[in-house]
This record gives sequence, C-alpha cells and structure tokens, in this order.
Amino acid sequence: MEWRPMTPKDIPCVYSVSLLVHSLYEDPEIFQERRSLSRGSYVLLHEDLVVGYLISHPYRRNTYPPLNTLIYKIPDAPDTWYIHDLAILPEFRGRGMVRPILAEVKALALIHGINELSLVSIYGKEVFWRKMGFRLGTGAKYGMLMNLII
Repeated sequence: MEWRPMTPKDIPCVYSVSLLVHSLYEDPEIFQERRSLSRGSYVLLHEDLVVGYLISHPYRRNTYPPLNTLIYKIPDAPDTWYIHDLAILPEFRGRGMVRPILAEVKALALIHGINELSLVSIYGKEVFWRKMGFRLGTGAKYGMLMNLII
C-alpha cells in the first residue's frame, strides 16, 4: 500500500470510501474543494484501488470548518494545519499507514510555517489520536478537538 497526492479523478472513489466508513455525510464537492485549496490531500492505494484518503489544509487554531459546508478559501493567517478527514476501509486498517501520511502532512505544514496539526476526533477515536501524539484541545460539536505541536 502507498499514499499519493489526490487528483480530481480520485474524488468518486474518495466519496465511495467516505460512504462506507462514515455516518456523517459530506457531498463530493466538499472533497473536491478541500483538495483544490491545498496540497494536503492524499489517497491510499492498494493494487491501484483507493482504499483510504486523508484531506487536510491550513486553518485557524481552535476552530474547524462545519461538516458538508464549502469554505471557499483558506482563512487569512492560518496557524494550524487542519486534518479534515482521514478514512481507511476497515480491512486495510492496522497496517501502519497513518504514521507515514502524518509525517508527510507535518512536513507540508512546516514548509508553510505552521507548527501545529489539529483535527476533530469522532467515533471515540481519541485513544488512537493520542497514540499519534495529539492532545485534547477545546470542545467541538461532533467530537473532540485535538492538537499536535510539531
């Protein structure tokens, strides 16, 4: 398995993975917009099939974009690199594929002068994200806001 940058052609597959993994719905346009706003979107491939994805972009600390809502642009003076979504099909989890893509996202954030990653942890995955180095931040509507200083 390997990660590569997401392209517009990947959006239908990313959307399909999201429907299989998440109960919180987002339109395909959301994935396309986030991908187009920054270089921080990737797909996980297994034998040329998309089996997971990560979408991330610069944003503002202690805030998060509402689900299924276009944001149109990156906010002025972003100070965190926000992981909008990470999804991997269940049969491909547990193979150590999250740490390599987090390292890629950390490097991308640092190139842009941002030394923090943030995300909203849902589905009770706070323990997983703590293992990845994240710590609890302020509350969020759908889960726990977590941060990682890099």
